[in-house]
Amino acid sequence: MMAHRRCWAWSLLLVAVTVGCGGRGRLDVAKGEREGFETVTVENAEIRVTFLPALGGRVTEYTLKKSGTNQFWVNPEFISPDNVETYYAYGGLDDHLTLEGTSVWPARVPLEPYTCDVKASSDNVTVTLTYENPHWKLERTHVIFPRSTRLHTHETVTNLDNAPRELMPRPHPVFAVGGDADNLDFILQPIGGALLVHRYVEPFGRDVPVPAAGRWAAAVDAGKGEAVVLTFRRDDVDEVNLWYAKDSYNVEPMRSPRRLEKGESLSMAFDMFILSGKDLAGKARALPVEKDVAAEVAAGLDTFSKRKAKLAAAAEADFYLASWGYFRLELPRVFVLDDRLLRLTARLYPLDGGERLPEAKLTLARRDGQEPVELPGPERAPGGNHEVWVFAVPVEKLRDDTYELALATGLEETWSRITQNLVVARELRKKIEASKAAEENTFKPRYAEARFYMEAAHRTGEAAAGSVPAAKSVYAEIEKRLSRSRDALAGKTQEKKTGTFPRFYTSPIDDSAQGYVVHLPLGYTSSRRWPLIVHLHGRDPRFRPFDPELSYHATELLESLSDRFGVVLVRPHGRGNLGYRGAGADDVFTVIERVRADYNIDSNNISLSGTSMGGGGTWSLATRYPGVFSAIGPIFGPTSNWVWAGKRDEQPEWSRFRMDAHSPTSSAENLRYTPVYVYHGVKDPTVSVEHSRRMVARLKEIGTTHIYEEDPQGIHRVPEGLPERVWDFLLEHRLRRPPQTVTLKSPYLRYGKGWWVQMDAFAGPMTFGEIRAEVKARSIEVTQKNLAGFTLELNRSVVSRSKDVTLLIDGHSAFVLDGESSGAVSFHSRSDPDTEKPRWFRGRSPASKPDAPVKNAQLEGPMSDVFRSRFILVVGTAGDDSFDGACRDAAEWFNRTRWRRVQHVDCIIRTDAELTAEDRRDANLVLIGGPEVNAVTREIASKLPLTFEKDGSITIDGKQLRPPGGAVALVYPNPNNVERYVLLFAATTPQATRRILRSADLGFDYHALDERSTDNKETAVLFGVFDQQWTFDRKTQWGRDDKKGS
Repeated sequence: MMAHRRCWAWSLLLVAVTVGCGGRGRLDVAKGEREGFETVTVENAEIRVTFLPALGGRVTEYTLKKSGTNQFWVNPEFISPDNVETYYAYGGLDDHLTLEGTSVWPARVPLEPYTCDVKASSDNVTVTLTYENPHWKLERTHVIFPRSTRLHTHETVTNLDNAPRELMPRPHPVFAVGGDADNLDFILQPIGGALLVHRYVEPFGRDVPVPAAGRWAAAVDAGKGEAVVLTFRRDDVDEVNLWYAKDSYNVEPMRSPRRLEKGESLSMAFDMFILSGKDLAGKARALPVEKDVAAEVAAGLDTFSKRKAKLAAAAEADFYLASWGYFRLELPRVFVLDDRLLRLTARLYPLDGGERLPEAKLTLARRDGQEPVELPGPERAPGGNHEVWVFAVPVEKLRDDTYELALATGLEETWSRITQNLVVARELRKKIEASKAAEENTFKPRYAEARFYMEAAHRTGEAAAGSVPAAKSVYAEIEKRLSRSRDALAGKTQEKKTGTFPRFYTSPIDDSAQGYVVHLPLGYTSSRRWPLIVHLHGRDPRFRPFDPELSYHATELLESLSDRFGVVLVRPHGRGNLGYRGAGADDVFTVIERVRADYNIDSNNISLSGTSMGGGGTWSLATRYPGVFSAIGPIFGPTSNWVWAGKRDEQPEWSRFRMDAHSPTSSAENLRYTPVYVYHGVKDPTVSVEHSRRMVARLKEIGTTHIYEEDPQGIHRVPEGLPERVWDFLLEHRLRRPPQTVTLKSPYLRYGKGWWVQMDAFAGPMTFGEIRAEVKARSIEVTQKNLAGFTLELNRSVVSRSKDVTLLIDGHSAFVLDGESSGAVSFHSRSDPDTEKPRWFRGRSPASKPDAPVKNAQLEGPMSDVFRSRFILVVGTAGDDSFDGACRDAAEWFNRTRWRRVQHVDCIIRTDAELTAEDRRDANLVLIGGPEVNAVTREIASKLPLTFEKDGSITIDGKQLRPPGGAVALVYPNPNNVERYVLLFAATTPQATRRILRSADLGFDYHALDERSTDNKETAVLFGVFDQQWTFDRKTQWGRDDKKGS
């Protein structure tokens, strides 16, 4: 905590100072303490303001003395900032800067110590709080006046870097006006001649940026009769950002970021006033601001106060208040990429018994000064206590441009005008899609880049859709993204010779544009080979899509290390928060492949590092793909599910296997030849130090070269100097020649390959395969567990083949490998009918019968494996309307919930009638609907390991699934294309169709439900894993009638 005691340079040396202001009252200044941190308090006859400089320059108190209520929300729980991972909600007023890409992570700013300077004059007390790092300086000044509730805030941010930097000041007040936050709290803003009213209601976590159409905003507690009014200059504030949290809300005046050269600054200012009593409007008229501003505030508070009782009974979270009543809008989406119909819907609620509704008209005009065109409408419909008006916008007639959509409503001379811009890019989208076929590169990077930025613009516009017009920053962001998309399409994005730049590729999984960031060090040239460090980011709590301008960690520090050490640095996105599993892991290896193709990389010097989730990904990828990385540096990464899960014997058998399969500690043997630098803090509140301790214990058993740095005071944060130590270690090591002894352990065939050894088949499912192969003078000795087949790549770097070599398996099966043969040598086992022990034979295992499927590394299951390569959701349309609708709903739910929510892109969806021959050849097919519903399912139903009965039931391994709840999910090699999967979701009723997609556990090969099944997996009819021949195995099958227990 001592680091945070550093506080301020006092201009006043007394513990308490009274500033006399003649007949205008007095100001008292005093030092104090909270939780071991020094505070400074300034108060006059009306208010008390307390500062906590050592904790983010925070203002913790803005109290109206006569009621004793603090208008700021302050967290009653106080945690030392030394024990906070990245950010903790202390409350009050601090700084939330948008400074992506800095070596001081912006989320840490509210925890950093500020210096504090207090100056007093006859007119006021000024408190100046300053924070500075090597890249930028922030200075926030607060002024308190005698006999006034006014709190003036002025903030300036200055670029200290040699390079230009995009910066913005962002003071961040967190309110609970009246001392608490409840559904009688309202936020008021003037907009277009109306009063925009937001109500404090759930859901929490809503982020609502509103354009600053006026020069004030207010937060009102209608129950207690208190309000905080914020006033500002129009040039200072571009938008007012609202955020609703449990027990608090933000009303945050914001200025858009600006690109600043070294030494340039950007400032903003606003005033806050506390009003209380029955006549808030009357007190607003006396505010010491410009008269027209005071009059606007008073008029808004008067309009609201007269109707607050009726508005308190309204159900809407936000609405526009006018003289005749109030109305709510459903505005069209901001960004238009297709011909889908756009609608603007208004719901009008008359107040004060008025029966006359206002007139309305909707106009559309280009932003270049074109004369507005009035659109037809609206269509009107009654809605109970209100009327609904719907306007249609003719999108198909609009060329690519920006348009202003304006809704004018009013009676007689009292009109309001709400505007929303529309950015149309339909033609650009068509050009981008047309460019895909013309690009020869398999990964189509130019197409991917153009599409990525177009989709980023689309996401920005979608996020802004709602009842409130989009803020200026939304349009600036859209235009920036579209500009980059156009440049990429035109081939104008030129890669720098050194430095940092984004790269993109087109993923075959879902045709999405995936991105990564490359940093080429100073002096990079393609004439020599360069080491590569792959850095994996941690979990993003906001689940954001890839953004090349987004920093998860200390990006600039890593880039400076890249320059200093002479290393190419790449930061994959790993598809976000997938934990570097499945498609997330494949993304990392695709990125490495792309970097090796584009730059001159030393293949023997590729190392891997990461923090938190990235540390866990480092452990996972290194244990699952041994022999790929020359060294690894996991930093406070998770290694074992058992640290979280508790006692092993309390878990069912199937759960124990899955927990082990996803715990790197279970496959630590694979790290025998991979040097490791491990760091963990003992006080880490996010990932327990026990994770690293367990893995380090395994490394000691195995004899792996490693350094373990355990910090007794360390938390979930990278300490100064650690990255340098880790990189020093990583670059000391190179991939060695293939070792003479290889030990592998793997839960799946996909990961059963390392160095010159590969697992081909397991003897039984849901059990780890293990193999140890050792080259001796004239022999190779192999021991194994749970393998039915393996391959050895015996090239000259492994063993000399000038003479015959004897290979011994499990100490009894011997083979002579003559000196003429070389390369891959495979072996398989079959059970001896006499001894029931496995006998080994040379060659790969034959199928049990012609064309019978066999599990292999590319086609092994479980159901989730389908989504690691190209897949298509195939929606059944061959049933009746209810079944077809259920299939469509299920596909939309899957896309929205299981794919788009995490991946930020849509998966590929076709109907059974739309599926092409190319789709059948190249993709895994996710079939939604049984043979009565889905025509593709009908084609292959007789070749799947289940039966669709004439009475509508489904039989799987002797279990009959009857209506209404019978349903099954099952993965199987596609009978018409054995190199691809089919994943079938079939049900006996439409309702069960929707349910099976939501309830199926994709970690198994099959999962069957009926009406008695609940979310508890033990109530399922059946679930389990097929054996090596894709047939049912009772040893790895469970369900509610299973006697193996849990």
